[in-house]
Amino acid sequence: MVSLALALLLARPPAAAAVTVPAPDEPAIADDDGETISSNDSRRVSWSLTSTNRNSVAGGRTRVSAVVSAPSPRSGYGLLQVEVDNSLGPDGTVRLVYSSNNAGARPAQKLVPVRAGERRQVLMPVPFHWRYGTLRASGAGIDETHNASVYFNAVYPVQPVVLSLGSESETEHFLKSRPQNNTGKSNITVVTLPAAQAPTELAAYVGFDAVLLPKLGLESLAEGQRAALEGYAATGGTLVLGTVSRAVEQALPLLADDGHGTYGFGRVVRCNDCTLVLGDFSHQVPVTPSNVGTLGNRYRYMGTSGDESTPLLPQATVPVARFLVIILLFTLAIGPGSVFVARRRGPSALLVTVPATAFATCVLIIGIAAFRDGFTVHASAQGYTLLDSARHRAITVGNTAYYANLAPSGAQLPVTTAVVGPTNESGEPYATSLDWTQGLALGGDFVPSRTYREWGFLAVEPTRARVVVKEAGGQVRVQNALGAPVSSLAVALGTQVYVVKGLRDGEEGVAQPDGLPELALSRAAAARFAEPVRDRLSAQLRSGEFVAALEGQGFTPTAGLRVSHSDSAHLVRGEVER
Repeated sequence: MVSLALALLLARPPAAAAVTVPAPDEPAIADDDGETISSNDSRRVSWSLTSTNRNSVAGGRTRVSAVVSAPSPRSGYGLLQVEVDNSLGPDGTVRLVYSSNNAGARPAQKLVPVRAGERRQVLMPVPFHWRYGTLRASGAGIDETHNASVYFNAVYPVQPVVLSLGSESETEHFLKSRPQNNTGKSNITVVTLPAAQAPTELAAYVGFDAVLLPKLGLESLAEGQRAALEGYAATGGTLVLGTVSRAVEQALPLLADDGHGTYGFGRVVRCNDCTLVLGDFSHQVPVTPSNVGTLGNRYRYMGTSGDESTPLLPQATVPVARFLVIILLFTLAIGPGSVFVARRRGPSALLVTVPATAFATCVLIIGIAAFRDGFTVHASAQGYTLLDSARHRAITVGNTAYYANLAPSGAQLPVTTAVVGPTNESGEPYATSLDWTQGLALGGDFVPSRTYREWGFLAVEPTRARVVVKEAGGQVRVQNALGAPVSSLAVALGTQVYVVKGLRDGEEGVAQPDGLPELALSRAAAARFAEPVRDRLSAQLRSGEFVAALEGQGFTPTAGLRVSHSDSAHLVRGEVER
């Protein structure tokens, strides 16, 4: 028996010779060079595509449909994709209106001119938290409407959402892998869009962790599309290019040769055949306005922590002491005062004095509020700007706090400027009515009456602002042509830093050799901005560069509103003009 067991043991093959059956792999794909890439390739990036459907919105000679269940970014805007099929319809204008199901949300609309026989794709940015809503269409050629339900799929907080301007197959070759069926936290969610349909509004890209151009070069796009993508990278986004050519340097004039792809406040990844990892798509919103004015955060009105929960305007805080004094006077007038009147004039006199006292108290409260706040829009604007003097433009990441007794009629922004609402989960995200027909028109609910509001701005706007430096007679003279008073300005010439303080707009002064001053916004204001934005302004100056602290509006977009400033400040950096 023992000899039989020993014989069987010796007859077993060694462990090293054991045969294993490999698990079935997904089919291999070939990269742009024809190299086969398997599913377990080390260069593989795990990503997924969300399955989408298309709902009919309107019918008749002009048919309208919309994509539903597309993924929604965690901030900024989602892209509502609409198709207008006017193959049988007449010339006219189609009005698209998207209404969110969120309580208190306002509609977003866009007027789309269409020609007879035309079929076109329309993209409309909608705030990221408007994930569920209804789309309506009206216009010539539309005989029936369906009020289609539209929704966006939410993603995990740590899951990047990437926009790829190319087909699914082009994205596969670029990422060197096929999309996965799962939507796990380690996956990148990719939204594919034909490059020819790339949006021309900067706001359409805000919220995506990265934008990929897997095949076409940036120079191949239309001017408006190229400007929007370049503005997205300059204001803090991540642009990944799959095709790199000499023309890229012309399309991306701010590209730094620092090995990190720094581009303005953002970055550009040039990737002919590079290895991409999840970290390449990690993105932080450049500016995060606070929603301390919403119902869920009223308890923070008196906050003094000096962080993002602190209001930036004195009008946002409740004047408790003033109200206590008024209420105390009212109590004395109604209590002991009524007893005195009843003894002197009789109880019937109270029928006149009590209502009169209450009316006088209300008039006093309203009068103090009107005298204190007036009927102008109060604002506190803070921001960071990179001044591109060579191309006469300012690249700005800003934040403005508003308060008004009477709401303004509305505001207007160009397509090169994006407005950003609060993204923190606490409190109630607020929104305003949007009209994307020509740029972005905002309704009067942009700054509601007697309500504290904060909005962030990402902008690339033209400007003639500059700093002029003249060296003569052993002196360094600096002229302030930035359009606002300068509290402090430092300029680097060679290895020496020269500082001048207190220059009015248009004024010239002598700069003195000194160390680089510490220029910064207040702690509460700086907390609204991402660390890379703050670091970009505080980096060491190169020869010929300046950094300045401005008073007032600075380069933060005004949205067409005339405001009264309170503690507004701005930091700007750029190259001097000689």
